Amino acid sequence: MQRLIVAAFTALCIIGASSLVMADEATKGETDTTMKSEMKGKKKAHKEKTKAKHSAAKGKTKAAAPSAPAPQTASAPAMGQ
Repeated sequence: MQRLIVAAFTALCIIGASSLVMADEATKGETDTTMKSEMKGKKKAHKEKTKAKHSAAKGKTKAAAPSAPAPQTASAPAMGQ
């Protein structure tokens, strides 16, 4: 009887420890996935923000740059006159 109790207690301890390890691994996996997705979101937001700043600066440069004067067409003198 005592052997049966010791065996049951040992099995319970082993199962409890393994279930804790499995739960820890599952939590770690979820945390890694969450952290990766957050980093991707931050990276994408930063890229879009930088792109918007670049577009705004490009628009200001175009607006500030003087437009090239239209080419003047001079009438050519008539040949033979």
